[in-house]
Amino acid sequence: MKKDQSRYLDTQGRELLNFQISYFIYAMISVVLVAALIGIVLLLAVGVASLVLTIIGIVKAADGQVYRFPLCIRLF
Repeated sequence: MKKDQSRYLDTQGRELLNFQISYFIYAMISVVLVAALIGIVLLLAVGVASLVLTIIGIVKAADGQVYRFPLCIRLF
């Protein structure tokens, strides 16, 4: 809603959307690989990484810093 009023909010919103889409794709790939048993480990790793990186992003955003999530597919 405020993306037109604040470049910072627009940048952070796009970054968060890219993060969510990317890690959803990683989770779906992990679910497919569960049949090969490596997917279980990958799914846990994606879940933990998503949680930890989200917390880091919240802290950085609260400080007013632009945070770029690692391993993120830049779609927007």
